[in-house]
Amino acid sequence: MQATPQTLYGVLINPGDTAVIAGNGTPGFVDNVQGTSGQLSAPVELGIDGVDNLYIADQRNNSIRKLDTTGLLTTVAGSGPHNTGSCSGSSSDGDNGLALSAHIGCPQGVAVLANGSFIVSDSGGGEMRAVNMQGTTQQMYTVSVPSLYIEKIAMIGFPLGSGMDGSRNLYTASYSQSAVYETTTAGVTSVFAGTAGSPGFSGDGGDRRSAQLNTPFDVK
Repeated sequence: MQATPQTLYGVLINPGDTAVIAGNGTPGFVDNVQGTSGQLSAPVELGIDGVDNLYIADQRNNSIRKLDTTGLLTTVAGSGPHNTGSCSGSSSDGDNGLALSAHIGCPQGVAVLANGSFIVSDSGGGEMRAVNMQGTTQQMYTVSVPSLYIEKIAMIGFPLGSGMDGSRNLYTASYSQSAVYETTTAGVTSVFAGTAGSPGFSGDGGDRRSAQLNTPFDVK
């Protein structure tokens, strides 16, 4: 899968074949349409749930978009394109309410669980935020049927890409701290790799927490 500034491309079954799956090549915000008729603005990371729906961190639209298996493009978190191009802080705006009403500041990453819950790297607010599926309800800690809710789970300096391990611990690349953080299922956040606040290149073959990284962008 490859993202361009406004378009997503998918690799088809035949090796080397590609096709546009979302976005029409023009930056903007068009929703609730088939993916190729929709508009994105600087999509930066993708995640997939247990039934092959695709989630898109749509940075300049301050939103998380969903492309379902029928090709329908919708918004599942974020109140949409406000202050387009700005990464203003969210200050946890919208926590414990509907995810579609929450303010997300330039999301840089999305990590998705099989049930459709997901974690957003809210780089504008320096926060990791959870959109939790609760039964048929999605809450931001949270969208219409299902309804999504949001909560803050960690403060991390300019979080970018993130990923989860098999035990659902979350790993986040912090651009500003030049480190990778781990947030456990118990909600404890600590440096997993790198020396926070000390960018560099050192430590190969040694303790990961004594090594130096330099502005990491993603972790999988």
